[in-house]
Amino acid sequence: MKLLTPLKSYWWKLLAFLFTSSPSIASEKVKVKIAAVDWCPQLCPRGNVSGYINEILSSIYPSELFTLDIDYLPWSRAIKLVNKGDYQMLLAPTKEEAPDLKYPLYPIGIQQMCFFTLTDSNWSYINTDSLKGLSEPSKHIDFNL
Repeated sequence: MKLLTPLKSYWWKLLAFLFTSSPSIASEKVKVKIAAVDWCPQLCPRGNVSGYINEILSSIYPSELFTLDIDYLPWSRAIKLVNKGDYQMLLAPTKEEAPDLKYPLYPIGIQQMCFFTLTDSNWSYINTDSLKGLSEPSKHIDFNL
């Protein structure tokens, strides 16, 4: 969470300036339109948890000052609508997926794709060709453990 400290400090200074400079702004919540994708545990639109990105977002944009209007959309549509200007923010993009967006100086998370195998397997990922011939994992894994 050390990375968020400079960001929070910047945002709070900006908010303090905005809300003290105009009495009409101070009395109204700022609505922020946000596009996101259902990607638990990062973003969870259903269930008992909201996801760590939503928790961070709520601490940066407190409910006393902001109304966060989050729409969960298919990923490519979310990127397109943010680029078009229909939404002000896209949660959890990568620069490779959405290069035209503005990104914060400090990331709030890191993503790494991983493959898991049984301990007695000698398979390892080399390239997409190494995936050929593998069966679907859901046929072999009991998720009701």
